[in-house]
Amino acid sequence: MSADLELGEDTGFQRRFWRIQRIAWAGFALVIVAALLGLTGAGGPLSRSVVRTPDGLIDSPRISRWSAAEELRFELSGRDGARIDLSPGFATHF
Repeated sequence: MSADLELGEDTGFQRRFWRIQRIAWAGFALVIVAALLGLTGAGGPLSRSVVRTPDGLIDSPRISRWSAAEELRFELSGRDGARIDLSPGFATHF
C-alpha cells in the first residue's frame, strides 16, 4: 500500500495559495489595527489632531468621512483681537 494517495493534487498550487492566504490575513490584520487606532476616521487615539498656537488651539478630525457630521473645535485665549478667518473654499468642501 502506498503512503501517498493519488488524487491528482497540485502541491505547488496549494503552497502558492496558502502563501497568498497568509499575506491576505496580514493585510486584514493591518486594516483592523488601523481602524482601532482611528486611521479610518471613526474614533480612536489617532483620529483627531490638536494644533496649539499662541492664540489658542484647534481640534479637528485627521480623516473626515463623506457626508458625516464632524466637529471642528476652536479655543481662543483671552487675548484681545483674536479671530477666526475661514476661506470661502472651506464652506464649499465642508
